[in-house]
Amino acid sequence: LPPKTVVVVKSTVPAATNRRLREIIAEARGDLDFAVASNPEFLREGTAVSDFLHPDRVVIGADDAWARDRLQHIYAPLEERGVPLVCTTPTNAELIKYAANSFLALKIGFINDVAALCAAVGGDVSAVARGIGLDSRIGEAFLRPGPGFGGSCFPKDTRGFAAIGRRVGAPQPLVEALIDGNRRHRQAMLARVLEEVERCDGRSVAILGLSFKAGTGDLREAASLSLIPGLLAAGLDVRANDPLVGPEILELFPQVDPYDSPYVAASGADLVVILNEDFGALDLPRLARAMAGRTIVDFRNLYDPQDVADQGFRYVSLGRAVASHEQDEPRLASARAAAALAGGTGPVLH
Repeated sequence: LPPKTVVVVKSTVPAATNRRLREIIAEARGDLDFAVASNPEFLREGTAVSDFLHPDRVVIGADDAWARDRLQHIYAPLEERGVPLVCTTPTNAELIKYAANSFLALKIGFINDVAALCAAVGGDVSAVARGIGLDSRIGEAFLRPGPGFGGSCFPKDTRGFAAIGRRVGAPQPLVEALIDGNRRHRQAMLARVLEEVERCDGRSVAILGLSFKAGTGDLREAASLSLIPGLLAAGLDVRANDPLVGPEILELFPQVDPYDSPYVAASGADLVVILNEDFGALDLPRLARAMAGRTIVDFRNLYDPQDVADQGFRYVSLGRAVASHEQDEPRLASARAAAALAGGTGPVLH
């Protein structure tokens, strides 16, 4: 390194990593005049370029004023457009990234718990989420129930944040509970799918959406990786479609048949499971003609329940009553809600 080099760490790293990196370089280079700065990125998969050009904020962590000034100069075009620049220490910058991702994951876990409560008492999580999200102190983002958080960031960062707390004697019990709750939520999803398979006496399940979210082919920590092994263990035929995931799913699950169309994947299936947002505009009559059964389990709440039921389906979603063309379905849902309120038990997706 030449003198006055600024080594910038953009990775999400545990607190004090930048400090240790500075020590390592100093040990190797003696009296070299250099700086180490933290500049964590806040980029989502599928929208990284837009997120970089239009960020909510830029975080710069530097102990040396000249290093901070150089990074501020790099980001001047964004600052001139009104993007806030948060200038702080490297340790604070490291913690900002971990804390931000952990808080967003907490919102996901919270609304999934609210969905379970709605299912138990006969509420509608869509209405509840809208009602609380309009509070400016809360906001609407990350208040949609789903199959739990996955991908390359939230699972890793929540575990990392909790581990840092344990290591330094400042435990993070909310995040610890969140990690366990996300795991249990995935288990409950599998249980609900198996319940629906048993109900329709099915043998074939089509999974629509293998990646952890729409717009990416990333399978890391995806809900499909929790669901598929349980379905295969139950002896079910598993078919799948994802616009950005192809034959690579066979490397993980050779028994799964991948198809390049959701309708081909659903051909002959007794039940369809929706796991990401890529499938919010399905041709439902066409899907009905392809399937052998008439059950859709939507873990993204992409459709209006009554619209799906009007097409002849039994529609199971999160935190909302089951919708069905069957005459006794509304009465059954009401009975379950009444039993739960009276202290009885019923199927609740937690």
